[in-house]
Amino acid sequence: MKKSKYNIIFAGTPDFALPAFTLLAKEHNILLALTKEDKAKGRGKKISQSVIKTKALELGIEVFQPKSLKDDSTIDKIKTLNPDFIVVVAYGLIIPLEIIYAAKHACLNIHGSLLPYYRGAAPVQRAIIQGENKTGISIMQLDKGMDTGPVFKTQEISINQDDTAKSILQRLSNLGANLLTQVMDEIFLNKLEPIKQDNTKATYAPKLTKNEVQINWNNESYNITNLIKGAYDNPIAFTYLNNSLVKILKASVTNIKSLKRPGTINGVKKEGMYIASKDFDICVTACQIPGKKPWSNADILNSRFFIESEVFCQKSLFNL
Repeated sequence: MKKSKYNIIFAGTPDFALPAFTLLAKEHNILLALTKEDKAKGRGKKISQSVIKTKALELGIEVFQPKSLKDDSTIDKIKTLNPDFIVVVAYGLIIPLEIIYAAKHACLNIHGSLLPYYRGAAPVQRAIIQGENKTGISIMQLDKGMDTGPVFKTQEISINQDDTAKSILQRLSNLGANLLTQVMDEIFLNKLEPIKQDNTKATYAPKLTKNEVQINWNNESYNITNLIKGAYDNPIAFTYLNNSLVKILKASVTNIKSLKRPGTINGVKKEGMYIASKDFDICVTACQIPGKKPWSNADILNSRFFIESEVFCQKSLFNL
């Protein structure tokens, strides 16, 4: 028996939403693509559009970019389309109840955690920073709360030692897309009911602020590297060297006991730049300074920026 095609309204903005959008567009009818407004980026303030808008235009799908979903004309537009499902993936705007209830079957959300843990805008980043060894994806029914709706299905994955927020988000976005289509089919056939979340176990994952991702070299090496991995790639963990901001993109804990003051550069070698922490040295293998492209460990080794600064770091160190 041929699977029915669903009429879907999709709301999403960043890369995390793209696999689900692409898969749904291939298998079903996307009536409308909701995405955040275009915005200026970078020093040149060049106008940039979301990946969802780019893909939708490529596929000939109507794009709608309202500032808010709360006005009557927007609500009426969506109601008139009479969708089977509304799918929301990291959209960025609050969805009013009138729109949530406009879906015939369900208004579904793909969330990057094992709910009720890590509700909020940065579940993957926060999980890595907290040193979790697992996370996952949840397909939930949207309601008026922040990730509080009942959950249809979850799927768990491991957080490996070399994972960053970027690598986990890539894995979860693909996993979520496939799990979403399974959930939609089971809902359509009346074979699946959502399970209410246990609010007593809820934890929260608000968006990271720049102040939170400034590295404190007085912390343990494990906590510092978790911050670097979790803050990759927006915002990126950073420190200061001689009043210059340095973004730390990649680093690992060594087995070298730190004998100097935390923040001291202990050497720039072929493997990377060694920096003292509260317990063990951290080896930085990728970083970025203002006005430059990201540097690998080879770039760090060949740069006079760190070599010339090393002696000063014995005194002034990185800002803590």
